[in-house]
Amino acid sequence: MQLSTDGQGPSLYKLYRKALNNSLLYFYIWLTWFFGSLSGHTQIKEKLVGN
Repeated sequence: MQLSTDGQGPSLYKLYRKALNNSLLYFYIWLTWFFGSLSGHTQIKEKLVGN
């Protein structure tokens, strides 16, 4: 068998890399949202405790 730069292999690899990058991006967005909501909750708690 011969490895070639054209054909099914590289295109599948590109799709895999694209999906991996997208999932990492979504994970990063989820992490920032998660910690943002956590900090928001702590700020709300501080306001409630302060009042």
